[in-house]
Amino acid sequence: VSAGALVTGGLDFDGVDDTLNTSLVPPSTATLIGVATWDVEVVSTMIVGARDSSDQRSYLSQTSGGVIALGAADGAIGTDSAVVASTEYLAFGMYSGTDREISANSVNKVGSGTGPPANVTYGYNLGSFNDAGTVSGMMNGRIREIIVYPTDESANRAAIEANINDAYNIF
Repeated sequence: VSAGALVTGGLDFDGVDDTLNTSLVPPSTATLIGVATWDVEVVSTMIVGARDSSDQRSYLSQTSGGVIALGAADGAIGTDSAVVASTEYLAFGMYSGTDREISANSVNKVGSGTGPPANVTYGYNLGSFNDAGTVSGMMNGRIREIIVYPTDESANRAAIEANINDAYNIF
């Protein structure tokens, strides 16, 4: 709620200093889901993210290459299509062991990585990156929803995306 009115378009992050800190440390297996609209393209900005000082990370973001990506452990997997400013996206990322999966508006890509993140210190930031206690990757746009499951929900991806799309009519 802002000034007594329900905020239906999501929380609007200014790309400068807006963030929400959490104590939720990235689990060893996770599914990260976000509904976001970026105001800028080709800029590294986070929906949700955390990393420790040894580069053990977990995040869902737009990368400096302009794609939606899931970061886990010391690597990342990105979508094949670039983000378009002012377009709403439903991003779904999952990591479990060496398995990786990223989806943007129901277009899925599967990959692999080195293993799960070992960050047991720094919690997720919403709308930015908790970079070993320093804030970076500030979101410039709106976030309507963030869901973090401490499980591999890839078998349920289509149903989860359909349910969220029914609520927001994204694709």
